[in-house]
Amino acid sequence: MSAMRLNENELDLIRRFLDFDLSEKELDGFEDRLDKDAAFKEEVGKFQLGDYIINQFIHQDSPSYIPVSGDDAVSDTDNNPVGNAGKERNWLAILLPILLVIGLAIAGYYFLTTNSEPPVERIFAQTEEYTRSMTYDIMRGEEAAATTTEMSPEQIQLKTIIDDLDAGNETGAVGELNSFVSNSKEASTRELAEWWLVSLYLKNGDVNNAKSVLQRIKDNDDYNSGKKAMEILGELK
Repeated sequence: MSAMRLNENELDLIRRFLDFDLSEKELDGFEDRLDKDAAFKEEVGKFQLGDYIINQFIHQDSPSYIPVSGDDAVSDTDNNPVGNAGKERNWLAILLPILLVIGLAIAGYYFLTTNSEPPVERIFAQTEEYTRSMTYDIMRGEEAAATTTEMSPEQIQLKTIIDDLDAGNETGAVGELNSFVSNSKEASTRELAEWWLVSLYLKNGDVNNAKSVLQRIKDNDDYNSGKKAMEILGELK
């Protein structure tokens, strides 16, 4: 259905209706027409929506209408029976809700992509870097040419698990690392295995188990490793 073309008198009536400026007699006639004239009622609805958006989002302290009569009236240079003011109001009523929806969609997308979940992938990368640095310190010390002959039996066992992980063989790795942690007698090697567990859990998206191991590391170590565990726990909240 095509839009109704309003004349100047109708525009003035609508403007005064929105400003609560109709006499009792005029209001009765206006409401009677709203009940009987669906096209007119639709046009009034557009003006009501336009007034709300303009007042709420553009100039809350400004008048709630565009003058259509008197000294401040907008001249009709296009010889349009509706008048420039009515035409502008109709465009505002159509365009502003569209722009508002687009803005909300963009804001919602930005919020969802940046704040919806903990940045697990980034935390995993940080954890893996720390774990590999710790592995180098414990397994090889300062001598890059160290061999397995210089390692303890527990270090050799853990190195075998780590080598399998580096080769992409993660099957059963969680169970092997948990078993190693349970039976290890060397504090530093056991802690290293726990960090590999954390990395593996985060890689697989198992945040709860990662947090459980991190909490254990934090409780058992008051130095660098415990502080790092506390830092990661804070990011995973």
